[in-house]
Amino acid sequence: MIWQVRDFEGDRYNLSMYFVEDNMRDSAAQTHVMRSQYYVISPNSVLALMGEVGFGELERPDDVFFQPVLVGRKCA
Repeated sequence: MIWQVRDFEGDRYNLSMYFVEDNMRDSAAQTHVMRSQYYVISPNSVLALMGEVGFGELERPDDVFFQPVLVGRKCA
């Protein structure tokens, strides 16, 4: 079993991913957690930053994946 917990703190959030190993032969299960911190940034802000550094033909095709997909072409 895997699940994640996000704790938001202003413009950042802490992500904890919990992994539970249950081999069904022992009565005890093992749990592991991995943690990281991320900046909260909207897809539109990422598109704007992509434009600032030289990407063109920017688009956000919706309904292609469960998370936002951002597409751009690097202009020479």
